[in-house]
Amino acid sequence: MQELEQVIREALGRMKYGGAGTRSYAEYVLRKALGDEK
Repeated sequence: MQELEQVIREALGRMKYGGAGTRSYAEYVLRKALGDEK
């Protein structure tokens, strides 16, 4: 569960500093991590 938290923090950091592409990547990572891939 700790690595999941690390992934989320990293994704949020990327969202904060990145553009649209980075934001969609972070969203993809979060969905994958949460098992919400459709």
